[in-house]
Amino acid sequence: AGFVVEKPRRHKEAGKDEGGFANVGEAQDAVCGIREEVYEPIPENQAVYTEMYELYRELHDAFGTSGWSGKLDHVMKSLIVIRERQR
Repeated sequence: AGFVVEKPRRHKEAGKDEGGFANVGEAQDAVCGIREEVYEPIPENQAVYTEMYELYRELHDAFGTSGWSGKLDHVMKSLIVIRERQR
């Protein structure tokens, strides 16, 4: 007795004839764009924005730079504290 191994189905290249986009640029134009909506900061939230930005910078440096060393154990705890203060 053996077992059944299914051969992977081959996918055709997407293209206009297959119901897709003619090229990468056309696909990009369809799924990407700039919204005209403008978000204005709420002045009374400035302290929270600053606090969140500092956490963001730590995460960015930790995951985005090769020379970073440090600890991130405080980040989630800080986010929870911020959330609780805002409720």
